[in-house]
Amino acid sequence: MPVLIHCMEAVLFYTFMLSPTAPVFASLADMSHRAMTRYQHSVSKTLDKTEPISRKAGDKNSGQYVYASRLQSEVRRSKVYGMNLQSAISHYQTQDGFLSSAIDKYQHMSLLATKASNPLLTDLERENINQEFESFRKDIMSFSLETVNGNDVFRSAKKYQLVDKGANINWTDAKAEADALDAADPINTHYLATITTDYEQDAIAFQIGDVGINAWLGGNDTAVEGDWRWTEGPEGAENGGAGRSFWSGNSGGSSVNEAYQNWGHNEPNDAGSNEDYLQISQKVQSDGSVGKWNDLPDTNTAGATYQPKGYVIETDQGKLLGLLPQNSIDLENVSLVPFYSSSYINLNTLNDSVQAEATLRSTIDTLIQQKGNIGANISQLELGVERLNRQIAASEHSFARMSDEEMMDDMLQVTKTKLRSDASMSLMVQARGISRNLTEKLL
Repeated sequence: MPVLIHCMEAVLFYTFMLSPTAPVFASLADMSHRAMTRYQHSVSKTLDKTEPISRKAGDKNSGQYVYASRLQSEVRRSKVYGMNLQSAISHYQTQDGFLSSAIDKYQHMSLLATKASNPLLTDLERENINQEFESFRKDIMSFSLETVNGNDVFRSAKKYQLVDKGANINWTDAKAEADALDAADPINTHYLATITTDYEQDAIAFQIGDVGINAWLGGNDTAVEGDWRWTEGPEGAENGGAGRSFWSGNSGGSSVNEAYQNWGHNEPNDAGSNEDYLQISQKVQSDGSVGKWNDLPDTNTAGATYQPKGYVIETDQGKLLGLLPQNSIDLENVSLVPFYSSSYINLNTLNDSVQAEATLRSTIDTLIQQKGNIGANISQLELGVERLNRQIAASEHSFARMSDEEMMDDMLQVTKTKLRSDASMSLMVQARGISRNLTEKLL
């Protein structure tokens, strides 16, 4: 009798465990659900390449997660580099358009110079030809000042910029602003302008006359009265940092080593006290020119006639770099050097016309070489874009393969779980049949 009771208890226990509401069936269903969820998540990640391989650093795929995140970061960075290179290509294409137009105008000017070289021209004919010649010169000069999206179209070795503060400023503050600009720019060198040639003078005087303000330059005689030196930029670094001397004495003095100077009438005169700093003036001279030099104290209260409201920045422009993820493209500067003053090139006389024709031939040859630089720059940039596109494609392919492999792994896990579940269910169905037969026999 006790044996029969124990058998009945066992039958009842297994009958309960094998019932559809038994915990084991819930466990099997949960295993299948989890496996299917992992598989569905893998499919989602394969369709959405922005989804990381694994969200948890502790998962078995944590190594893949780190590598996949790195791949995605490289793809995003490469796409940004690609957009920058495309912008640079557009910039050089704009340069090429302006340069082509400038060459056409210089060629037209050359034809006018050839025509003006005819000794039989009347004065009126020469004057008319010269007026047309001058209009072309001014057109090209405007090209040199063109900007696109705030960037200079042409990038020469040197650039001169008149900074108009709109209010009085002293020399010390002007220098501080120039030094701050230089410190913030890793590519270019900025400093208060030093004028050492008549070309520099004309380029700066053109802006002074156009804006109509006085401005500070990078010269002074603070160390020794009457010993005027360029103390800023490369010239300022000469002579152990004492600067390059360019003028000795007051208005009756003389240039040092025939250095360039452009003092105004009876300047420098050290009038008042401590007029130790160099100003360039917007005052129109009797010959119609502007840009004469004057000495002033380090002040912002010199009066409307003399007080600078700005300063001239000279920039030694470094080469632009087309940035790539692991290196850079060294791009040649492309410049358009205009003739700021008609004194350089004109058709006023027969001799001037002959000289202008020779100058223009040389200038056109130089601009054709500059077009070659543009072509070389664009070729380098296009190769850089192609290289980036290959890197992006390779990274995205690697990420896709990692996603596909994880999906296949999860699908295999679903299949294994289903096989186990089916086998377990089959065994339990058989067990329930055995249990039913045994119960009928016992009862």
